Amino acid sequence: MIPTVTRRSAQSAAFGGLLLLLAASPEYRPMWAEHVEAPATMLKNPKGIAFAVAASQPPTVRSQHGPVHHVLLPEPGTSWTYLVPPFADEVSASLTGDCTDRGCCAGVDCRTPPGAFLRLGPTELVDLWSKEAESAPVHVPIDATRREAFFDVGIEASRRPFVTASCPSGSRFAFTYEPEPSLTHPPVYWFSVVWKPSPPEGAPRAVEMACTVKAAFYGRCPSATSCGVPAEDYLRVKMVVPRADK
Repeated sequence: MIPTVTRRSAQSAAFGGLLLLLAASPEYRPMWAEHVEAPATMLKNPKGIAFAVAASQPPTVRSQHGPVHHVLLPEPGTSWTYLVPPFADEVSASLTGDCTDRGCCAGVDCRTPPGAFLRLGPTELVDLWSKEAESAPVHVPIDATRREAFFDVGIEASRRPFVTASCPSGSRFAFTYEPEPSLTHPPVYWFSVVWKPSPPEGAPRAVEMACTVKAAFYGRCPSATSCGVPAEDYLRVKMVVPRADK
């Protein structure tokens, strides 16, 4: 028997075809996701957090300190334990993957696949030592039309650092991106930074910012009575370079 296609079924078929085109487009990627967070009672604490998770594959772990987000790496010598600096506003881990395409008529299956999992592990507050460094103030003129300045910041460090900026003129630090270190020795961690001045009162006007790049990394204290920075660790703000193409 040959089925007949009514106007309604034709419209439904066209709509279904549109959904398939959207699903096939690179901008639309249905994904399954698992997500866990550190207990709220551990946030905004003067101690650090040893954030532990159990996962079937490497998770993405992030912390937020004020407006700055950091992507964390596991603590050396551990599988999925991450040291989070004090006074974190949020700490989370996520695991994602592409949904399963079940064919043109069945759509996609966005359930977490068998064997994939993400669970909160034995997370605790811990004492951390810290090593810190900062650059000399960087004076940057910004015209009234641009309202922002871009920089590349190089940090020589024995461990992956956290980077922020202090802008005493009232401007604010907006974003950082944290790539892997260079292959040089000592390794250099490069960050892309954008600074934006505070919104001026009245009409836009040119300003000059004086900002300082700050870098730090942390380690777990071996005991309550021993909490110094290991002698082999080092940290230095190597350079702050304005990006001419912005």
